[in-house]
Amino acid sequence: MKEMKRGIVAVAMLLVACGGGKTEGTSSGDGTGGAAGSAIERSAAADGGSSPSSSAVAFTEAELDGYMRGLRREIEAAQAAQRAAAAAATPAERGRAIQASWETATMPLGAAAAGLPVERYTELRNALDQILRTLDHQGKIDGPTGIDLEHADDATKARVARDPFADLPPSSAAALRSKLDAVTAVWSEYVQLTAVAG
Repeated sequence: MKEMKRGIVAVAMLLVACGGGKTEGTSSGDGTGGAAGSAIERSAAADGGSSPSSSAVAFTEAELDGYMRGLRREIEAAQAAQRAAAAAATPAERGRAIQASWETATMPLGAAAAGLPVERYTELRNALDQILRTLDHQGKIDGPTGIDLEHADDATKARVARDPFADLPPSSAAALRSKLDAVTAVWSEYVQLTAVAG
């Protein structure tokens, strides 16, 4: 009986956590979705749809390399959690496995793999997510997100109309441009994985 109650609680927590997930004017294929969604999406929702600016975030090529290592580690953790959820024998086990795929669980692992403090890794991850989504919405990279600009709010339209590199220091913009294909590839894999999980 206790096991059943724990299972019900775990499923209820999962349903609450997965209740949201769509972002500003996006199509069903956009966003990281669900409980594993990006922190930047929750920030955007809290700000009434506006997303944090990347203007205050400068980064180096070494940090971009760290970001890619970190996101690959998060992908591995999310994949392992999905496998564990699929093999779970009870609702409680499934709930614990699903929680292990949430970014609150994977981001510290990513930060460690990146060799960065969690706060810095989170800042870098969120800034790059914003830039890459904008580039994807502009059709400048081959990413996994989509947007319905016709029905988007004015803030979203303005964001998509801007050069996402414009707020970056020149050295950071140059570093990202030099590694854009590699950064896009790992980011796209993460977004697709967590969107499916959501």
